[in-house]
Amino acid sequence: MKGIPCGYLVDSGPSLVYKAPSIGAWMQAMREEVREVLEHLRDSIALGEEDRAVLGHLQFSGHRDKLVVLETAPGLVTFAQERLLPHIQDSLRQRVRLPVEVRIRAVRSPQRELFPVLDDDSRAADTDATSNEPRPSQTFDDFVVGGGNQFAHAAALAVATNPGTQYNPLLLYGGVGLGKTHLLRAIATRLREDHPDWRVRYVTADSFMAELVQAIRADDVPRFKTRFQHLDALLFDDVQLLAGRERTQEEFFHTFNALYERGKQLVLTSDRPPNELLGLQERLRNRFQWGLVADIQPPDLETRIAILQRKAEAEGTSLPEDVALFIAEHARNNIRELQGAFTRIFAFSLLQRRDIDLALAKQVLQASSSRTMRLTVEHIQELVARFFGVRVTDLRSRRRTRAVTIPRQVAMYLCRKYLEASFPYIGEKFGGRDHTTVMHAVEAVERRQAGDHRLRAAVEALRRAIESGTEPNLKLWKEHAS
Repeated sequence: MKGIPCGYLVDSGPSLVYKAPSIGAWMQAMREEVREVLEHLRDSIALGEEDRAVLGHLQFSGHRDKLVVLETAPGLVTFAQERLLPHIQDSLRQRVRLPVEVRIRAVRSPQRELFPVLDDDSRAADTDATSNEPRPSQTFDDFVVGGGNQFAHAAALAVATNPGTQYNPLLLYGGVGLGKTHLLRAIATRLREDHPDWRVRYVTADSFMAELVQAIRADDVPRFKTRFQHLDALLFDDVQLLAGRERTQEEFFHTFNALYERGKQLVLTSDRPPNELLGLQERLRNRFQWGLVADIQPPDLETRIAILQRKAEAEGTSLPEDVALFIAEHARNNIRELQGAFTRIFAFSLLQRRDIDLALAKQVLQASSSRTMRLTVEHIQELVARFFGVRVTDLRSRRRTRAVTIPRQVAMYLCRKYLEASFPYIGEKFGGRDHTTVMHAVEAVERRQAGDHRLRAAVEALRRAIESGTEPNLKLWKEHAS
């Protein structure tokens, strides 16, 4: 894996600064690259509902030279090979800048069953069905508390200490990479420690749906219901991904009711507050507000520095104060970005056999910044206008013809997805429109792509252009029309 650019390595692993990366370090690096690719693809609404569910159950198995092996349940292999393999391979090649070959095979070890089943007599704590390795670092002890997450942390700790009482359900919401999943897993870890006989389950929305899909195919939905409705605690990640999935929402509604009525703890995470969860049934949104809703804000400067120092300590290295300050000022948006910046610097120091200092940090992060597109509403408007063959002024105008309405709605959707801007702010940037207009546009784009392959291809092309910093195929929209 010598060819992987150092700026793309994620957890290098070795604790000695001048020790060359081991095979295990390269394996971990590729594992993280695959994880990032799968996460990005799961966020792609160009994929169908079933595609995303199956994608959520692909696991990194290993790699040798330029061969990367993924595993999934035997019944999903053919589907994954035919529908998902091209997307995964293309995305991974772009990310690591190597002509890697991806293969998908059936999971080999019965101990790593993708869809674990709890028998009626079993009291064993269930583990995350989407991960084949523990995440011991995601505990309350390793969570760095700051002004932006203090309330959410306190609420999560209270739930872990006294489950099923005053904060039920607990919904944590905030942007990508702010620590929602960390808190969710920390609650799960604490509950399993304090109540070893409980059935505690952490699951993502995609995993929940994938298990439902398999249950339907196997004509075994009653067992699926039993598996979830007899838990003692359910930690449900990314509930917003249930949007538009009517059958999955129906099953989750019954699961929610069954657990709530029995006084069992429910904790949910989302990227937005309940009232903005477009595409979810109103009865679900209402139930999410029965307990406590807590938001998580991006970390302030002091918290970002503390997170970096904690990360460096975990890697067995030291981080000079001026370097920590530089990284913290460079990566402002979320914790994932912050830790990714540190990891690039740490990996580069290993490969170059150099101490981590300010000059090295600037070299790595400034090179990275030059490849990263600085996104703004205006940038997205210009990109969308070029792609659809309209003018930016058309997107901001009051024209309501189909030729303008579709590009405008897509641009609003992309602004919401990539900038995480508020609905009122986006509306103001599109000719002073009301926030409800933007909400309708986002919902319309999300809903229509399931049956409109042309629109789905257009959004996918624009998404790839935004993420890669390249120009989309400007002929694609017209080609799909012919």
